[in-house]
Amino acid sequence: MVWVMLVLSSILSHYASSNQYRLESPFSSVRLAKVLANVLRWGGKLLAIINAIGVIASAMLQFTSIYDNCYCNSSVLGLGIDRAYLDIFPSVSQVDAIFRAWCGAFALGSITSLGYFFYIILLTDLLPT
Repeated sequence: MVWVMLVLSSILSHYASSNQYRLESPFSSVRLAKVLANVLRWGGKLLAIINAIGVIASAMLQFTSIYDNCYCNSSVLGLGIDRAYLDIFPSVSQVDAIFRAWCGAFALGSITSLGYFFYIILLTDLLPT
């Protein structure tokens, strides 16, 4: 959601900056694009900040054992403390498959980010000064 808001803001900003000469009426599409771009940019950043605070708070609560109660450990009620948990030891092939998937996801995300970065550079080079 945040990404869509920020990309849409970027597109509207580009439209408004490339059509600045069309500011005749107070209700023109360029003025509307400027206002909407600002609202989307501010809203996207606000949602990203709220999301980051929520992720950090959830991680802090997890590491301080707040989530460690009888309802989250519900298998203890039925199986008892000795048989409630199962330790999982992944094999070397599973660890290797996880690592390859992580590297592929990292490469895909990096390539996408660099592609967007170079696209924006191309757009700014084409604008008349």
